[in-house]
Amino acid sequence: MLTLLILVLLAPPAAAKKVDLHQVDWANQAYDAEGTRVALTNGNWETFHEDDGFGESLDLFGVKYVDLDGDGTDEAIVGLTYWGGGTGKFDSLTVFRAGAAGPEVMGRIPGGDRADGGLAEFSVERGAVRVGRMHALPTGGACCPDFVTGELWRWQGGKMVEVPDAVTFDTFSEDKDTKGAKAGLKAGREATKAGEADAAVATLLDALAKKPGDATILGELGFAMKKAGWTTEARLALRAAVNANGPDKVKGAALYNLGRLELDAGDAAAAVAAFERSLKLRPGNKPTEKALQQAKAKAKP
Repeated sequence: MLTLLILVLLAPPAAAKKVDLHQVDWANQAYDAEGTRVALTNGNWETFHEDDGFGESLDLFGVKYVDLDGDGTDEAIVGLTYWGGGTGKFDSLTVFRAGAAGPEVMGRIPGGDRADGGLAEFSVERGAVRVGRMHALPTGGACCPDFVTGELWRWQGGKMVEVPDAVTFDTFSEDKDTKGAKAGLKAGREATKAGEADAAVATLLDALAKKPGDATILGELGFAMKKAGWTTEARLALRAAVNANGPDKVKGAALYNLGRLELDAGDAAAAVAAFERSLKLRPGNKPTEKALQQAKAKAKP
């Protein structure tokens, strides 16, 4: 009897049952909005301050489920858009895990304001979240996106992390025309060589719409953007060129241009990595070998 009593006393307490996130009514939950806790009703919360004419709103735009941490239980990815009274609409994705007391914030995937990094869509695949992010060229504005990049996010090291070699780059229109894409690629190259980088970018974006995901067009687009001084956009196009299905020489050239961008930005270590990857695809390429030595010299402590 004493032995049985001791065993009972030493037995671990039963684990608290966690909430099933699939059963949560996300459209009628409370969320943080700019430091304030607000409760949605049927997917919306809004308020208006009569004294200063200031309005706010928070809207639910999607919920997806996927097991991010590999524990056999789905997490929930909840998309929210905040409006603060002006023209901006700021979206983001919040990742929730199941807790004993209800949903718990696990991590976040940043969004943006419409064409300034806003989210066009999101979906889930095995153990990851795929995001479509909107962008405007420097000549445009937040109202009107010129292209969208695809990103893949995973749970790693206790936070959501973007997978570096999974970015894609697309236009919003697809009018497939292989001959037209070829002509646009040629015209874009000629415009870049003539020093008309802005015009080259527009021409190459149109060519990409005619042949989505083409590595050669993406590489030329990234190069034209680099020539235009649009380094952020150039990185995205060049990264997509490396990730696309295409010849090694095209990917090698894109990696070379990526390395030049990193070297110009002062990140010699990143430049070394890009040049080394480029040489694996284009062994013996003299400009790349020279650039690699320059990068290594700058990378030394």
